[in-house]
Amino acid sequence: MMRAKSMGLEYPVSAVGAAYRSAKTKKIVVTAPVKDQEVEYLTGLAVALMTYDANAPQVVSFASENVLHALPRICPANTF
Repeated sequence: MMRAKSMGLEYPVSAVGAAYRSAKTKKIVVTAPVKDQEVEYLTGLAVALMTYDANAPQVVSFASENVLHALPRICPANTF
């Protein structure tokens, strides 16, 4: 989300509604307003973001070119 703005990609208000945005700045807020509902809040936010990403071709092409990286593989003999 932080690199998206610099790449010209932002989530519109229609994709991520007012429930997940700051009232003053309209930026996406990743902390739940109610302490006991963090999991539900973040799950709802993630679903909204993934739903938008799945339907936005510019986001799909951006992700495959600039975000995905190969992870190193750890030998099972060297783990604890």
